[in-house]
Amino acid sequence: MITFLLRFELSALIAVMRMALSASECRIYMAPSSLGGASFGIYTTSPIDAGEKLLRGNDGPNIAVTDPHQHGSPERLQWTELFDNYWWGRGVADQVFYEAKTVLDFQDTFGSLPNHHCVLDSIWHRAPKVAYLDFMDPGGPGTGAFSYHTSRQFYASRKLQAGEEIFLNYGHCSDEGSDLFSSPDWSSLIAKTNDYKLATNVAIYLLSVHLSKPLSSDEYQHLINTTDIFQGEIVSDRVRSLLPSTMEELIQVLAVDPELPLEQKLARFVGKAISSPEWIKENGLCLENLRPAPSTLPNAGQGAFAQNVIEKGEIIVPVPLLHVTDREAFRLPDDKYQLMLNYCFGHDESSLLLCPLTNAVLINHCSSHRQQCGPEGPNAVLQWSSGWEPRQDEFSNMTVAKLGEQPGRGLAFEVVAIRRIEPGDEVFIDYGLSWERAWEDHVATWETPYSSNYVSIQSLNDALVTPKMSGDLREIEDTTFFTGCFYWSSSDDYDSSYVEENPDWTELSDEEILEHYSSDGSIFVGDYESHNGNNYWPCSVLYQDTEEDDEESYVVRIHQAPFESTMPWNEKDLPRILTKYPRSSIHFFKRPYKSAQHLPNAFRHSIGIPNHMFPLQWRNRYYETSK
Repeated sequence: MITFLLRFELSALIAVMRMALSASECRIYMAPSSLGGASFGIYTTSPIDAGEKLLRGNDGPNIAVTDPHQHGSPERLQWTELFDNYWWGRGVADQVFYEAKTVLDFQDTFGSLPNHHCVLDSIWHRAPKVAYLDFMDPGGPGTGAFSYHTSRQFYASRKLQAGEEIFLNYGHCSDEGSDLFSSPDWSSLIAKTNDYKLATNVAIYLLSVHLSKPLSSDEYQHLINTTDIFQGEIVSDRVRSLLPSTMEELIQVLAVDPELPLEQKLARFVGKAISSPEWIKENGLCLENLRPAPSTLPNAGQGAFAQNVIEKGEIIVPVPLLHVTDREAFRLPDDKYQLMLNYCFGHDESSLLLCPLTNAVLINHCSSHRQQCGPEGPNAVLQWSSGWEPRQDEFSNMTVAKLGEQPGRGLAFEVVAIRRIEPGDEVFIDYGLSWERAWEDHVATWETPYSSNYVSIQSLNDALVTPKMSGDLREIEDTTFFTGCFYWSSSDDYDSSYVEENPDWTELSDEEILEHYSSDGSIFVGDYESHNGNNYWPCSVLYQDTEEDDEESYVVRIHQAPFESTMPWNEKDLPRILTKYPRSSIHFFKRPYKSAQHLPNAFRHSIGIPNHMFPLQWRNRYYETSK
């Protein structure tokens, strides 16, 4: 018995040690992409099972960029063409979506770095459990100065091999329909879903011919080059490029992993999407050194905390950058700036902004002389990339005007440790004297916008607070908060009750209204974490509808969602009422333009780039002032 216990304790100890070891190792890297024309990709150096979380910690924040295409001249809006390849317009969490009339969601790392693939995509995501950080330092000088939106949770949608590049499907996988008109220029150069399907059918055909009569290399190539039509579809050069060049290679491709779909086998072979973990570690940079958590500094929101031991001189995080040549492009009509400004780097003598694509945006300020983070000051420093950004020299020698003409990105920083950093330490850099003075001026004049009875949206949702009820089937509530109901369009929205107008419906009795315009809402069961965005429609909670021993439920009225086509009941100004609607499917939101990031006195200032790093030809503000 004692021997058994010792063995059990030893095996348990070994398991714990293995977990601790794996937790301290980096497995997600940024390295040169397997795709031609793409500079970087994201790789895993360890196998990842389907459904497994891709990052050990959470990603950086979601940053809501509000009404980005609506303000300024064409020159001012030029930056959006570059950002359009990185931010999210679909799959946006509803808390983000309801920030403004039009919102694009900028999220770093897994939200912006994975390359697109129509067949090898391996990422799915969902809304975070803690969706909104409006409970952090409410009313303090930092109110509205950082994003309250926490990152999506990213998971593997299929099993990933060690060394495999991790792809995301951007949605540009068809040459027909809406994709034909909405896809970016680069999408015409990549293989689409139907290309892989047709290539798969051609490959099976070639194999069947070979099995009946072995093909020589010349015969194999001749068949590929002369097969212009197969099963009624045109075999384009794009399809031919997906086929192995020899029959031997085709047989090798087919023999790999019998559980893998043939389209994915072809895609892996052609794209060389799997590299050795050793090559990735040698040529890549770790993306898992940092995780978000509440900063140790007041009024700073989330901070960047080390997950691994980081030695002096090591790169903590790579910082690929998107350039904005005119910072005034971030100016909003109310003379405020986009919240995005606070997450970008700039210089007082330049109009240029450089915006990070990784969770380096989490790193907070600590000055070398004020030492807010302790007597040793900041533990990291910013520097230009050390050779891994292929176009760095080319881009850094351009003028600001020339940078604005570039269709893609080509600049990068890196954050480097200036002393040993232990797991759990918060990472800091110095934002510069200009930023610090602006912050001190802001703090000196700050007046809290909230009363003492302020209640955060997140606390309302966490506590499942009883929603405000009008008690009237005809009334619509209108407050700073609003309720959203988990809902999707169905045949009930097109019921005959909504075909004809009835301007006098409010004169009906409650019983008649429910008889004509209500349906069972108990099927709409969901919680905020289980959805991927655009599932919460504005709604009014009318009254409680809970019977004894039943789950808490309500009678609700659904209102038109801005992200959906107009419903017949909305066109006819008729009520869409649901009975027995579950409380768990009701969520609180801030009304558009009412959240803290829209406060007129919220702090805005770019992070300073040190003088010694900043090229002279970019100092266009200095030269304009000199003239």
